Amino acid sequence: MGFITQRVVIGGKPLRFLRARKSMLLFIILFTVGIWSGSIYAAVSGSDSLLATIVLNDLQIQATRSFRQLFFKSAVQSLGILVYLYFCSNCSKGKPLIYLVPLFLGLSSGGIITAILAAYTAAALPYVLLCIVLPRFILAVLLISACGNALKISAQLFQDPGEWRRSQGSCIHMGLYTGAFLLFSFLESLLITFFRHFLP
Repeated sequence: MGFITQRVVIGGKPLRFLRARKSMLLFIILFTVGIWSGSIYAAVSGSDSLLATIVLNDLQIQATRSFRQLFFKSAVQSLGILVYLYFCSNCSKGKPLIYLVPLFLGLSSGGIITAILAAYTAAALPYVLLCIVLPRFILAVLLISACGNALKISAQLFQDPGEWRRSQGSCIHMGLYTGAFLLFSFLESLLITFFRHFLP
């Protein structure tokens, strides 16, 4: 009897783990769906679409930018998303909007990668891997973690008002995320500066 009970308890651990991480799993699923949808849209739209024009024009401008300009652009974009998450977490109706972040990141990532590969074929693969896939993967990890933290803040503020002190602790984590996103922007700018010549 004790052996059966032990097996049930051990078997229940993965389920408890999945329940505890259900929001993170949903974020990953939304990010994956976004990549798939963005890739299909870019492939169907073709090389004459507005998306392809914007992506290719941005690549031409990127080739003329200094490291400082690349860092500033990346920092504004990434910190802008973090500010968006902060306001969503502190808004009573903002919780559903948090789930849009990984979805739109996936959409943009899939669309950009497909548009570049469609324009430059496999010759652009080294650039895509080093300057887009690697930074986007790091950004996705940071954003999924930040989204989870934003959900915690929202739950503590609007589901249990007595937990205000705990929510203040979660807000402190947003300050740590700011440093992490700035470090990401530095790394992304460094990768683009050193490897943008890989683009045909």
